[in-house]
Amino acid sequence: MPELSGSVIVITGAVRGIGRCCAEAMAQKGARLAIVDLDADAAKACAGELSCEAQGFGLDIRDADAFRSCISAVESTLGSIQVLVNNAGVMHVGPLDTLSADVEHRMVQTNLLGILNGVHAVRPSMRTQGGGLIVNLASLVARIPLPYTAAYSATKAGVAGLTEALRHELHDEGIRFMGVYPGYVRTELTSGVPLPRFPRAVTPEQVAAGLVRGIEKGRASVYVPASGRYMSLLRPVLPFRITRFIGGLTGTMELFNQIDEKERAHYRTRTGR
Repeated sequence: MPELSGSVIVITGAVRGIGRCCAEAMAQKGARLAIVDLDADAAKACAGELSCEAQGFGLDIRDADAFRSCISAVESTLGSIQVLVNNAGVMHVGPLDTLSADVEHRMVQTNLLGILNGVHAVRPSMRTQGGGLIVNLASLVARIPLPYTAAYSATKAGVAGLTEALRHELHDEGIRFMGVYPGYVRTELTSGVPLPRFPRAVTPEQVAAGLVRGIEKGRASVYVPASGRYMSLLRPVLPFRITRFIGGLTGTMELFNQIDEKERAHYRTRTGR
């Protein structure tokens, strides 16, 4: 695994939430950061607020050509890239018949194809330099899908599969992969969604700390909270009725069908729904 100090690290969706906390945590480690976000001005402003060498770049990760151009610009400005953190994503939840085809397609294009675009963009230079690390942000719902998150869970399950398959496929090129599986995180992404009774909600700072620790220790996967790892192992072997019963006890069966639409309105507007 690369040393964070002095490494050039690209973080997508780095202006807010988990991405911003990752940037701040890596800045403290002495990394050199490319702050990438759909909002170019916000990315540049964020870069200027960090306590390390950092540059801001605007990018719609759904555009494969734009992703390659962005990576070239980062390399011209900061140098060879050691780590790519594919963090950017969107979450729209609720009963399946309330999600438009456009919203579903946007989640697939952003959450899954956007990450694949990132892999394609950095692979040539990482292969040439003998390796690198790609960190993909999935979600605990990739392992434990919940009602009213069908399309979102599907995209994150795709990220998990992509990460694990490429870990084997690109191993001989020296390119390493790490999957990150946060549970309920208190960010704008979950605004308006009630807190679950279990597992406990975590902060984006905790996810960032787990991600950085995972890089330093060379882990293949990181769960935040750690109990998510054991839950994901247990879920597939439990009978359907038992999972329904546990979901009722923890409040997760109806969690994403009890959204405060007024509180969530800003997120829906900003992410284009």
